[in-house]
Parts: sequence; structure tokens; C-alpha cells
Amino acid sequence: MSYTDIGFDEFLNRELPDAKTQYMEANASYLLPQLSGSVIGGGITTSADGKVIINWDTGEVIFSDGARGRVFLGKIVGSDSYGIKIIDAEGNEVLSALGKLQSGGLEDGAVTTTKIANLAVTSAKILSLDADKINVDQLDALAVNTGTLVVDESITAGDGTVVLDDDGILVDGGKIVVKDDSGENVIDAKGLVSTTSFLSDSVEKTNNQTIDGDDGWVDITQLTLTFTLARQTNVLFMGYTTIRHEEFDQPMFVRFVLDGVSIGHAFVGGMDWYEGTYGNSFVYSVSEGEHTIKLQANAILGGTNGYILGSDYGSSCTLSYVTLGK
Repeated sequence: MSYTDIGFDEFLNRELPDAKTQYMEANASYLLPQLSGSVIGGGITTSADGKVIINWDTGEVIFSDGARGRVFLGKIVGSDSYGIKIIDAEGNEVLSALGKLQSGGLEDGAVTTTKIANLAVTSAKILSLDADKINVDQLDALAVNTGTLVVDESITAGDGTVVLDDDGILVDGGKIVVKDDSGENVIDAKGLVSTTSFLSDSVEKTNNQTIDGDDGWVDITQLTLTFTLARQTNVLFMGYTTIRHEEFDQPMFVRFVLDGVSIGHAFVGGMDWYEGTYGNSFVYSVSEGEHTIKLQANAILGGTNGYILGSDYGSSCTLSYVTLGK
């Protein structure tokens, strides 16, 4: 029996169409239901909805909202760095891990506690800072460069009760207090100026002293003070002595001597045999450095004596100074 007998000749001898091989064009796009393999040569692969894009050449993965790329991972185009970048719907960069952090995309309360290591932020510009309270251990503004806190117009606190501007410091209804290291008020500008920061000293003469009229100007013992000024300063000097002269109607003169030079006005007393207390006070500008202030007496009339009476005699005899500032 042959194939002809069973009717297969026509089937076996039928004409077949020419075989064709179909190739994918390199610049064409195709939808692949499934992709398997270990190597992709390059180019850009996009998801069917266009929301995931892989750039095999640059190593970048982009997640899109359909209108624009919103999240970029890998080696970011336009940068030599690998990282992450997030764009908002308006195209603003809100997060970048390529060396800077933008806070535009952080909602209120998104950051509750933040710790920034030393030098993590070396330069920053805050356009607007709105807070009920800023609590810091130390604010050292621009210390590396100038040590100066610079503002455009003024610093205001307490609803305008305290204003610091080019005109100075305005305190409306309050006061300015400056304390020293021990907590003592040295300036209280609400009506009281403390003398804590004012250098001062005083000495008292206790014994009696005879001044010989033949000796001219003589130091009054115990009435000498030394002090040191850090800068030129106005100083208040005060001196008081109880004096008498053994000759009726003969004067006794007392003067202030600063560093060997007479200053101020000498005062006179002892015009009769009975003692009296006399003195003088004045403000004098003294240069910086170490200084010595003393009182000297002169009995004037040769061959006669004058007397300085100390506190042991029940009299008053003192020398004092107070630095007042420049």
C-alpha cells in the first residue's frame, strides 16, 4: 500500500510559504510580557505605565508620577555622585543625599529630635526661623570668621520692650543688669549703679604727727594708697584731716600728691590753736598703669609746729579714692 492509496500525496506534496525570520529593530520599542536573561547590554528600560525608568548605561533608576521624575536612585545624571534625590510635584528639590539636605519636603513635626555631629554643617543660611523658644548652651555667632552676630535692622524681645539696634539698647519698663563672676550686680540701670566694679580703697590715720614748719611739705604718715588702672580713668579722690597749729592765726596746708605731683587744690586749716577737721574732694583723670596717691602737710611758719591728729585722739583723718570710669 502506498501513500497514494491512503490519500497523503496531496498533503505531502503541498506548496509551503517561504520561511521568514523576524528581527527587532534596535531603535524600536516593544512590550515584553516576560524578560529573562543575565545580561542587558544597555539603553533605557521603561515600565508599561512609564513610572519606572532604568538607565542601564548610567546606573540610574527613576520613579516618575507620569509627568516628571520624582525619585532618582543611583548615579544621578548631572552629578558624579551616587545617592538619592527627591523632587516635589512642582519640580523643587526637597531631598538630596549627594552632599546637601533640603528641608522643603519635611512637614511640621516630621523631625522631633536631631543630633548633628561637629562640623556636619559648616555653612548654612536660614531664611526664616520661627520658634517659641530656642534653648542652647552657647551661641557663638560666626566665631570662626568674625565673632560677630550681624542683623539687618534690630533684635527685639518681649513685644518691643527690649530693642537692640544702631541707636543702642532700648529697655522700655525694664532694666539692664550686669553681674560679675560671683553673681554680684555691677550695673543696674533701673536707677541703681553698683560700685562693685569700681576700684576703690581707703586708709585712716590712727596716730598723731608733728609737722615742723622748717621742713616744708611732709608726707602725712599712714595716708598713702597705691592702685593700678587698666586704662585712663576718672578717679574721685577724697582727703580729710584734723589739724591745728601751735601759733594762733597761723595756717596749716594739706595737699594731694599723685606720683610725686601735686594735684587738685590744697586745703587749709589750723588758723588757731584749737583743732578742726578740714578736707577736699575732686575728680581727676588718671592714666593707665600703677599709681601712688598721698597727702602732705606744710606748717608754713619756720620755727613752729603744726599737728595732724589721728583717730586714736578721737579725730578724723582719712584718704580715699573711687574709680568712676572713662
